[in-house]
Amino acid sequence: MESRPNGAMKRRALSLLHYVLLVGGAAILLAAGLWHAPRLTLAALTVGWVAGSFAEYAVHRFVLHGPAYTARVHARHHASPAQEQIDAFSYFGPLVIALGGWFAMDSISGQAALAHGVTAGLCLQYSWFRALHRRMHRPGHRLASGSRALFHRGHHGNKGRNFGVTTPVWDRLLGTSAGAGRAAGNR
Repeated sequence: MESRPNGAMKRRALSLLHYVLLVGGAAILLAAGLWHAPRLTLAALTVGWVAGSFAEYAVHRFVLHGPAYTARVHARHHASPAQEQIDAFSYFGPLVIALGGWFAMDSISGQAALAHGVTAGLCLQYSWFRALHRRMHRPGHRLASGSRALFHRGHHGNKGRNFGVTTPVWDRLLGTSAGAGRAAGNR
């Protein structure tokens, strides 16, 4: 049996825990919501997924490439994209935020199915982002050569463009895609 460095084992354990909590939690929320209000839960799931994709863009653009401290931490990723970064905030911060959001939404709306669906959508989208992003930077992985990976590598070449990882939609809508930048420069 092959021996793994302690850091690699720690990353795998944290990743597994992340997916168990976020994906498992989302599955439980969806089951509860679908049992009581299936249409509302599915609509809220879609809203949560879309909101999660926008949060991915906004956090990457304004937080990870914004304030000095977070930009320094994120710079480690840009320096070694294939090396997965371990920090408690990116692994478990979204879970804490999602739970806080669930309590706020449930309290304000009085609709548990709405809170269940939106929170499940946010958790599933973030888990999708984590899995896809990691594989995009893994040399030889089939996702490392797809159109999303090429778009994301454009960000690594120009840190002021292409902030979306799972989708370029927000970059295109908000004028931060590399294509939008070239088009604006040609006008």
